[in-house]
Amino acid sequence: MKLTDATVGKYYQIQHVSTTEGEQSLEKNGLSKGQKIILLGKNEQNNYEIGTPVRRIQMTPHVSSQIEVEKYEESTYRTSHLCSLEEAPFHEAMSIDYIIGKDSVKRRLMDMGLTKGTSITKINVAPLGDPIEFSVRGYKLTLRQEEAQRIIVKDR
Repeated sequence: MKLTDATVGKYYQIQHVSTTEGEQSLEKNGLSKGQKIILLGKNEQNNYEIGTPVRRIQMTPHVSSQIEVEKYEESTYRTSHLCSLEEAPFHEAMSIDYIIGKDSVKRRLMDMGLTKGTSITKINVAPLGDPIEFSVRGYKLTLRQEEAQRIIVKDR
């Protein structure tokens, strides 16, 4: 599937690039075929935001449409890289890396103490999966599943 058809918050592996322009763009951004990525979303300029273990990259829709990706097994990727807070393992301290979006919800999450580098642990989930309880900065915080999906964390 093309990167433009990928689902936000899911993990993928780059399989093929259909043009030289696309290959050059990958190379310029430090990406290559076989690289594992997470699709973080789209920004205001409609550029695709991609996360790697070491940084975030933005790509235009034109270049993104030239990149073929394949869904990657999340549990394998999660052990040493990025995942959403919703997908984080229970009772394992994670470090907040990024919050998707630039809106009032992101600001509210940051006001609650969810900032880059903060340690956070998933404690409990309601029977139907929503909401989810976390331990952060010495207190318990309950977030909706939708909010937890927007917070990207990594192993401490």
